[in-house]
Amino acid sequence: MVLDVTEAICQNTDASKEHVHVVLDEMKANHYAVGGVLKSDTE
Repeated sequence: MVLDVTEAICQNTDASKEHVHVVLDEMKANHYAVGGVLKSDTE
């Protein structure tokens, strides 16, 4: 997945792979919301 994201960014911009940083940050469902509703409230 990280390679796919990196390649997509490079294909759509002039960035080289060395300048692309992909950060994966797993969050608890009660630490983020979509449309103003916590994800923990929709599960």
